[in-house]
Amino acid sequence: MTDISYSYSLGAQPSQTNESERLWSCHGVGIIPGPANAVVLFNPRNDARLVVQPEVAHALERCFCFRSLDEHLNDLLDAMPPLREQPEDALQILKLVRDAGIFESADEAWHRLTASDNDASSDDDAVRLFILTCDRPEALQRLLKALQDQVPPQQVEALFVIDDSRDNESVASNAGFIEAARSGMRMPIHHINTAARADLLSHLKDNLPESSHTGVDFLLTRSYWGDAPTYGLARNLALLLSVNYRALVMDDDILPHALTPPLPSRNLSFDYPDAREAVLYTSATDQQNHAVIADYNPLTTMLKSLGQSLGQVLNANLSGASALKGIDGRLTTPFGAESPIHLSQCGTWGDPGTVDSGWIFFQPEACIKRLLNNPSGPEKLLAARASWLGYRGTTIGPYSTLSQLTGLDHRTLLPPYLPAGRGEDLLFGIMLRRLHPESAVLNEGWAVPHYPVDNRSSRETLSPVNVNASMTMLADWLECAPRDEAGIPPEARLIMLADEIARLSQMTEDSLEGIVQQELLSKRAGLLARCMDHLDALSELDILPGTTHWQTFLQQSRDSLVGQIQSQDPHPVADALTRGASDLETLRRRGFDFAEAIKAWPEICQAARTFELK
Repeated sequence: MTDISYSYSLGAQPSQTNESERLWSCHGVGIIPGPANAVVLFNPRNDARLVVQPEVAHALERCFCFRSLDEHLNDLLDAMPPLREQPEDALQILKLVRDAGIFESADEAWHRLTASDNDASSDDDAVRLFILTCDRPEALQRLLKALQDQVPPQQVEALFVIDDSRDNESVASNAGFIEAARSGMRMPIHHINTAARADLLSHLKDNLPESSHTGVDFLLTRSYWGDAPTYGLARNLALLLSVNYRALVMDDDILPHALTPPLPSRNLSFDYPDAREAVLYTSATDQQNHAVIADYNPLTTMLKSLGQSLGQVLNANLSGASALKGIDGRLTTPFGAESPIHLSQCGTWGDPGTVDSGWIFFQPEACIKRLLNNPSGPEKLLAARASWLGYRGTTIGPYSTLSQLTGLDHRTLLPPYLPAGRGEDLLFGIMLRRLHPESAVLNEGWAVPHYPVDNRSSRETLSPVNVNASMTMLADWLECAPRDEAGIPPEARLIMLADEIARLSQMTEDSLEGIVQQELLSKRAGLLARCMDHLDALSELDILPGTTHWQTFLQQSRDSLVGQIQSQDPHPVADALTRGASDLETLRRRGFDFAEAIKAWPEICQAARTFELK
């Protein structure tokens, strides 16, 4: 029978040796309502339980990072002034919680994350390289020439150009550039044009039951989507041509060079996607003057970790438990030494690749200060679309975001992409996490040049932040995994994911509107809180050249979000469909077809394994 410890009856336990040097984190701990207004702290890693007063549990929310007990104490005293009157009592409570097994030490975490009997490396397994292109022949030609100048990674067996161009002249130009590149390329090149896509579709339908044909059309047929941009469709083609391979997927408007961060580098760490930093330049020329090209091939470097275990990556990059100092323990909670790296990505040098300039709203305070300190002003800097956006060093994260160069390990079950619309990369990252919650995303500490050839001047406006119903809300909804998925294999998780989407497509209009209303309120409230944090931070900064402009943007965003929160919004889905010239029945059909396509996806992938290009 498990003993339950009570914080108000236990005394302080003997101190551990070298206590002042040991690092501790209170993460992954459940808080359960208990007797007499108390709560039960439950650590599922070791089955430790401790009954405490609610204010103790609240204080422990400041103890997520790996720090010494003295450092945790100092942070608590700074954040909770009443504790300053009895610092010794506060320290004793921390020791009590530690000795009850609620904290995890850095030594325990290091063992959990690195101790593995699996030393196998996947560096020698075959790799396929993909370029996604759509009506940008000049960009494709530039990238092909750059690849000709490099020695490809020895594991790469072929290059596939996924051509999603709508213009026949673009397809013809692409074919010419691909043919011209063959003689100088150190690997075979395949042009996946309309004819090759038709061959693949025929092969799939010939080898699949008729019940799966709708899913094939949904995921791979452009006619299903009409004039909508099909970014995800091209990615699905890359997935099907990489079944049982590792894959590197490149946008056509990048260059295959690695650029080092313009800020001081750091060792491997764990962090959230919104911790990516940015440095903005006044022009492309100004940015080029600061470029430092690394002496390694980014494709080769990305393959070193793709498909390895987290334990292998950590042991190769960090010296031991002390390297966890300052890392938020919550970021390590789902991982173990065997956690696989199914996806890797890198930073961006040049155009950030975003639809608008609102991404700056999610930058950390240090980036905002750099932005405001530039005499050009925030809007002119953002309009230049010349920035570095990424991490200062290799970073392990929970899910993927936007990357112009992506590594995928398709030797395991991966989800398909939503074929059309924006946000397909974020939705894919959420779905991947649902299938493999123990897997980690590796963000490389370097960036690739991203130099679009199309005019993106319409993306430069720094408009007030607001939130409306859109397809990204599906990612928000699917991000919260149900409790009954624990311990279930990926194949079953995929079916559960499809069932969730199918249920959404079958809801009554009122029920669906009600769910979206709550999701919108939650998202708007979260963004408003971040906006207020930015406004509060302004008072702590010196008056900088861009402060007034930034303050105006924040105030407008605050007012916009407050207005959206306070306004009645009974039909957010219907309003969004009207703006997109669509209707609810079309949304239902696409939701149902997406669910069916997800269910058929493993069979589709299996059939794709036997496809041979003509």
